[in-house]
Amino acid sequence: MIRYKPIQKFTNILIAYLIAHVPLLADDDNLLWRSFVIEKKINSKINLELEQSSRFYEQISKIKQSFSEINISYKINNNFKIEIPYRYAIFEKKTKSRLALSTTINHKNKKNTFRYRIKAQRESELVKSEDFLRHKFSYLHKLSKKYEPFIATEFISASENQFGKIDEQRVAIGSKFDLPNKSSLRLQFIIQRKNLLGKEITINNVLGITFSAKI
Repeated sequence: MIRYKPIQKFTNILIAYLIAHVPLLADDDNLLWRSFVIEKKINSKINLELEQSSRFYEQISKIKQSFSEINISYKINNNFKIEIPYRYAIFEKKTKSRLALSTTINHKNKKNTFRYRIKAQRESELVKSEDFLRHKFSYLHKLSKKYEPFIATEFISASENQFGKIDEQRVAIGSKFDLPNKSSLRLQFIIQRKNLLGKEITINNVLGITFSAKI
C-alpha cells in the first residue's frame, strides 16, 4: 500500500520553496547533473565511494563534462567527518583534476539534522591551477524510513578574490529515497547563480539525479 502522507509533506515543502524563490528562477540555461555512486564501508570509521557523473548543458542537449571521482571519508564520531575526494574531469577541449579536503559537522535532533561542510579544493589544468573554498549549509528531515527531504545552500569563493567574496551560490531542495538492496535515489532541484562578481550574473536551473548502491 502506498503511503501518501510523506509524499504530501515533501510536496508541500517543495511548493513553499518554489514560491519563495520564484524571483531567482533561471532564464539562462537548464542543466542536468546525473551521477552513479558505489559505496563500500571499509570499517566502522572509513568509507570509500566511487562516482561516475555526466553534466549536461544547453537545455540538456549536450554533455559539458564527464568525471570520475574517488572519495575516502573518515568518521571521527557521530558529529564530525573528514573527506578527501579526487576528481578527474573530461571536457570537450580540456581535462581537469580536482583534489579537495572537507570537514562535515552534523547536529541531529530526533528526525532533524543540521549540517555544515567546509571544503578546500584545488582544480588543476596543464598550465594553471586555482583554489576554491566552499561553505555548505543543509537541513534534513527524516519523514520516514524511506524518505528524507532536504534544503541546502552553498557559497563558493576563489583564491583570486582572497576567499573574501562569493562568486557562486547554489540553493537546492530535494529528497533521498531509500530503495531495495541497499540502494538509494537522490533527486534535487538547484538554482545555480554564477559570476556574482562579474558584470552579468548567470542563473541556471539544475536537475540533479544520483543513484547510489552499497556493496
